Amino acid sequence: GYIRSISFDGQNLYAASSGGVMVSNDNGNNWSFKNNGLKSCDTKSLTTLGNYIFVATDENIFRSSDNGINWEPAGTDLEGVYVKNLTVINDVIFAATYLRGIYSSTDAGDTWTAINSGFTAKYAYYFANDGVNIYVGTYQDGVYRSTNMGNSWTSINNGLTELNVIAMTCFGGKVF
Repeated sequence: GYIRSISFDGQNLYAASSGGVMVSNDNGNNWSFKNNGLKSCDTKSLTTLGNYIFVATDENIFRSSDNGINWEPAGTDLEGVYVKNLTVINDVIFAATYLRGIYSSTDAGDTWTAINSGFTAKYAYYFANDGVNIYVGTYQDGVYRSTNMGNSWTSINNGLTELNVIAMTCFGGKVF
């Protein structure tokens, strides 16, 4: 299936795919599915925080503390919610969702708080951050930026000719 996200935790490579999470412990030479505990294997995005690897699915966010062997829900606040993308900045994890906006967790995913002041898009699609600012690309509504850890969002579409943004990265002081 599709590979949507790849992450490395210093020991293992993880790939979020349409068939679940694939894990390689030999630099990508061999892969195996590790889906024990996932409610949905339609995985979207991966990120790491502390001792956890997190994966976004169309049913919730899940986390693993044993290299992806077992997955548990990262709280219940986003149960049944389509989570498209994850990012971490300053030990806070952020979740981009469809139809529910942006959420953050300061306790490794135990609880999630909606942080949508100024964010009016229906489909949050992709995160990027430069270590200070958080950017979210959306389907149909361009790009939003938060300069205060998600407490408020501003649309930054001046000069942007395409409002469907499905991937972004920050590099050299610029957002691509």
